[in-house]
Amino acid sequence: MKKLLVTCLVFVSFTTVFSQEKESDIRKNDVMLSPIELIAGSVVNVSYERLLNHNSGVGVNSILYLQKNAYKDFQISPFYRMYFGQKYASGFFVEGFAPITSDHEDFVGTYYNK
Repeated sequence: MKKLLVTCLVFVSFTTVFSQEKESDIRKNDVMLSPIELIAGSVVNVSYERLLNHNSGVGVNSILYLQKNAYKDFQISPFYRMYFGQKYASGFFVEGFAPITSDHEDFVGTYYNK
């Protein structure tokens, strides 16, 4: 039974590796959701990236603050990435982005004139 299971796993791994060599099988769209911020700080962080070619991609990152007393409401950040890896859109990258933030400041204080 173990030999059959190992043989099947090896066969599946080889078919998976060889199936990603075709140009049509390369991922072009990435949607990412970060659950750590949602659990730790009541923040939804969603990102979308469209890969343009072998070494570049464009996308948008959005952050929505769910707390009522947060000093920020939301942030939208479009970005451009240039990848330096050997594989398709992978490895180290340089990113340029421009965040657009909506925030508010509640300040209650007293000023004294002397």
